[in-house]
Amino acid sequence: MKFLVNLTFTVTIFNFNLNASWTQDDEEKFLVEEEYHLACEAAVAPEHYGEFDSEIPSPFRKAVSDYKNGWKKFCKGKGQSNTSFANFSRELEIILKLFWELSTDIEMGWLGKSRSDPTYFRPTKEERVRNRERHFKFHDLSRDHFTKFIPAFKHLPRADGPDQYDEPSMEALARIAMGYGSKEDKIFYSDYLLLIGKPWERGSPWREYYEASAVFIGCLRFKKFDWVANFKRIDRMKQELNEISYLEKVHKIEKEMLRELNINIPGSLCACGPKEEVLDIYNKLFSYFSNNEGYSMQAPKMEKIIKAINVDEIVVTNNYEKHCGGG
Repeated sequence: MKFLVNLTFTVTIFNFNLNASWTQDDEEKFLVEEEYHLACEAAVAPEHYGEFDSEIPSPFRKAVSDYKNGWKKFCKGKGQSNTSFANFSRELEIILKLFWELSTDIEMGWLGKSRSDPTYFRPTKEERVRNRERHFKFHDLSRDHFTKFIPAFKHLPRADGPDQYDEPSMEALARIAMGYGSKEDKIFYSDYLLLIGKPWERGSPWREYYEASAVFIGCLRFKKFDWVANFKRIDRMKQELNEISYLEKVHKIEKEMLRELNINIPGSLCACGPKEEVLDIYNKLFSYFSNNEGYSMQAPKMEKIIKAINVDEIVVTNNYEKHCGGG
């Protein structure tokens, strides 16, 4: 029923043709438009902090105000302004950081203690009860009001359970950027989302890889994640992007990937597959790095690891045969 309501809304506002077949692309377009209109409504909505108004620090207020001002200009131009989504991304990350600091301070702030106080995170039983009450009140405030006056602030289900949480949502921002962003915005989000997976969907390659590590604590999945294809994607983004904040994200995930691949010798590797699969991946990486100037310094490292695996200086254990992960 909810889908039918949304579909009617789409026809009224965005002029989609009901008689045409409804495709996945149509649904994605609708979601982009929906996120855009919700963000623009939030940009002009008054800020409301309820009973916590006196406890909201000025850096958080300023970050929210600056962020909303950018959205007001963008929405006033009906999505045609020169405002880069890279700016929104930077500002939203600042708000995210300040929000989590704020949520902690709100829950503990009634104690009148500084975070440097050694008893700050060791409340008494009575204090824990009061903290819990404040936690739920602040949660209600963020759900009922922050989501209405901060663009791309969402009430979301947790990926790992039924609980809900509220926070600035990079996923909503990514969706709007894919529909309304500049050429560089679209280059970044299209390739970056192919690398990490759409943040609003399960099953991203990099997330799957890390979920395997989390479940098996140290079990590296040398199966589903296509290392060479994704290093090629990273290399392409580095060549096509100029925006510093986007490049920083690309370099960060590149660094994480290289760190995972570079294993100490002698050492051990708990893998989610047999030794042969691990060697196949390292051989492909060695070949790619050897023929790519940008990764030429990584090729000798891959070669050393291949030799070490072959002579068991790096011992590869298949987690599915011997539970090496510890999870």
